[in-house]
Amino acid sequence: MQFIIFITLLFLSFGLSALGIITSYRLKSNPLIAFASTLFYWSTFMTAFGFYGIWGMIFFQYLARAPELSTPFIQNLISVIPALGSPLLLVSWFLMIRFAFEFSKLQFPRLLTFIYFGLALPLLIIFLYLIKINLPTDDFDMNQLYKIVLIIHFTCYLGVSAVLIYGRSKQKNIISPSLLIMSIIAPATMFIALYFFRHSHWIIEHLFILCYFISPALVPAIIYFKIGDFEVRKESGNSFSQFCERYEISKREAEIVEQICKGKTNQEIADSLFISLQTVKDHASRIYLKTSVSNRVQLTNLVRIQLKSP
Repeated sequence: MQFIIFITLLFLSFGLSALGIITSYRLKSNPLIAFASTLFYWSTFMTAFGFYGIWGMIFFQYLARAPELSTPFIQNLISVIPALGSPLLLVSWFLMIRFAFEFSKLQFPRLLTFIYFGLALPLLIIFLYLIKINLPTDDFDMNQLYKIVLIIHFTCYLGVSAVLIYGRSKQKNIISPSLLIMSIIAPATMFIALYFFRHSHWIIEHLFILCYFISPALVPAIIYFKIGDFEVRKESGNSFSQFCERYEISKREAEIVEQICKGKTNQEIADSLFISLQTVKDHASRIYLKTSVSNRVQLTNLVRIQLKSP
């Protein structure tokens, strides 16, 4: 029975991962949804850590049941596997924070990127160093370090929730931030709670694994079925797609057109799309050339006329 549930859980993890990645990818294909790219990469990095860090450790634990491998050192070595995947988790936290800003239509502070990685990378090095010097010790317990990681994980999601609440007034016509907050906080809370009781019963350990994969699947799915499904289904025939096809606008250029129509400056566009200021200017020049306009005001008016046309 336990083996059957174990295999079922594995397939559920694959299913949830596929749901999150596919729905976020379909959202990403629509240039009108500005936060979709960040959402897609967050879901991908979260899933990657789940299979490498969590399922990887479980897989080797099953292999290590052989008597010759059941030594304290081997068990400690296996418990280090999630730590080696911690860079994936660090990037996923950053992407989730950025997603919250983009979803709330708040300007993402460029300085925050440098502060985040400026603090995260040294802490990651210290974290891995502590593992290195303590690993040969038989009584070394990785759980103490992982508890710290869980606290940081939950704190990050609380910060994300705060950003979504702060930007609530700017998202009235899209989706309630409260629903997203619940889909982020509830699984994270269950994930952490089950971690402390996972050794009490094998079912709790299985539920602990399942809870990890809920958020990267649930958040993109909620957004997709609330706002994205309609946008994606009409994408092939909508006015903006016709505008891009008519003037041979590439996907990257379409993203810049959408940002220009929102009134963003070139520097703001560069920060939002992770490209240089000069690249934005080069794309804008090609867009003006293709559409036979001379400035962003004329381009915005042209797009609006296209969107209003039947």
